[in-house]
Amino acid sequence: MLLLVAAAMMVKLRFTYPTGSFPEMSVATLLRQVKVSGVRPVPCRLNGAIRGKGVPGLIWSDDFVMQDDTGIMLLDHRQPLALWEGLWGWLRGNRLIGEDVQVEGWYRRAPIPFVEILHFTVNGVRRRSWLRLFRWGGAVLVALAGLALLVAGG
Repeated sequence: MLLLVAAAMMVKLRFTYPTGSFPEMSVATLLRQVKVSGVRPVPCRLNGAIRGKGVPGLIWSDDFVMQDDTGIMLLDHRQPLALWEGLWGWLRGNRLIGEDVQVEGWYRRAPIPFVEILHFTVNGVRRRSWLRLFRWGGAVLVALAGLALLVAGG
């Protein structure tokens, strides 16, 4: 049973985080995309400048608002632990406001459109989000637990 759960988790992750190419797009191009959701994202690369935090005035906000020549977009900087996100936003987030940024990630729509960051580059420094890898690691651990139970005769 755990092997089926692990397989389902991996299939969902494959759709949720498609890999391959991240074509360069603009905010306007992304906003014109129709078939976009949390499970059906559009891989993209955006270039622009960070204009502020995702939640204005919240000192530990780790999300950003990015602007290019065509519009603005919320950048969702997800990490596996909320504490990790809050510390990063509090200690490093303010330094990035006003800087040019290149972002690779997945454009999604929930109540509002946003790009979930895979990684971003500011001033030649590349930073990444670890959420996708932790989710894949969890699926692998479930698969290994299923294999262990299968071998043990459970």
